Amino acid sequence: MAHGQDAAVAGWFGKLDIAFYQHQVRRVGPRARFVEIGSWKGRSAVCMASAIRRSGKQIELTCVDTWRGSDEHQDMRVVRDDRLYHEFLRNTSALREHIRPLRLPSVAAAAEFADGSLDFVFIDAAHDYESVTADIRAWAPKVKPDGVLAGHDYQADWPGVVKAVEEAFGREARAFDSCWYHAPRVWNAAPWSGKAIRRGVKRKVARLTGAWPPPLQPRDLQPERAA
Repeated sequence: MAHGQDAAVAGWFGKLDIAFYQHQVRRVGPRARFVEIGSWKGRSAVCMASAIRRSGKQIELTCVDTWRGSDEHQDMRVVRDDRLYHEFLRNTSALREHIRPLRLPSVAAAAEFADGSLDFVFIDAAHDYESVTADIRAWAPKVKPDGVLAGHDYQADWPGVVKAVEEAFGREARAFDSCWYHAPRVWNAAPWSGKAIRRGVKRKVARLTGAWPPPLQPRDLQPERAA
């Protein structure tokens, strides 16, 4: 369950997702640059911005979204009436000094950032295979060598996400509950190792796709150790 201001904002960001975000704030130094791709009404952005405010660190958080919804959202009234962006601004207004909205499609927004300039990128935009693949390809070069590229909904309900992550990173991918992440040079990229992984993902995705299971398994999810 969320707490504070974020509890009042509608969205799909749970307790362990919040823990993953909070950990990124603790992990980085006093100055950093974060990007969230796919912000919806601002629930996850509020979680991150609240953690940034409490930390006292100078972390720039850019929220990238078209605020027009993905294909599965087009029947929702807030999308049809083009009110999503206004709701995001309202929900994040108390933290506006910590949040920079960037209203662009994901791949176009990536061109606004230099390669190797970002400490943390979180992909949570369209969940179909083609879109997630395009997002990974566009944003992976933007992450610093000691940064973290991550995303949401690594679970059987979103086989396109699982397939895109598997193809991009193979056994270098890690999972923390429904968050996936790629950070081969960061031993502390998640709050703890993969005990929180959904153990039924492999079986469920294999049944849904009939072709391939994801390779992420608990024995693969131990954090890398610093040299």
